Amino acid sequence: MEIANLANTPIEFTLSEKKYKIVRLSMLDVFGIFEADVKEEYISDIVAMARHIPDVKERIEFQKQAARDIPRGKTMEEQVRLKMDSVEGGIKILHIALNKCQEVPIDEVKEVLSNEKNAAAIQAVMAFLFGDDTAKEEEKLPPGAQKIEVTDAEKKT
Repeated sequence: MEIANLANTPIEFTLSEKKYKIVRLSMLDVFGIFEADVKEEYISDIVAMARHIPDVKERIEFQKQAARDIPRGKTMEEQVRLKMDSVEGGIKILHIALNKCQEVPIDEVKEVLSNEKNAAAIQAVMAFLFGDDTAKEEEKLPPGAQKIEVTDAEKKT
């Protein structure tokens, strides 16, 4: 592995005639966000179901039991993986990555992803994000991308 990869140097690439920068993502960067989403959806479902229970005591007991059953361990991993592997998950992953280097609205990410001309570049970008690219350095970068040299001053900010 090269020093630039260890330092997680940003790369610059163009999608829909606009330049963006990204750095590699760690699984922790992404997993934590998706895990919170899975928990939030689970709790939201509990609240929605509890509304249909007329007896207050039963409703509280139902919510307590359901809260104890929030997915954990392997079950949580599977649900997070399913969410990450969905179309919505792909959009969110790219949004997370782009926002590590610059602010990009989610609508802009969706627009870029919907442009068929960006398909090859997006595939290369997604491989780069998680370090799935195993080719030579020049081939690792998305088409039209270039490494950005970061000065010591920029690293400190």
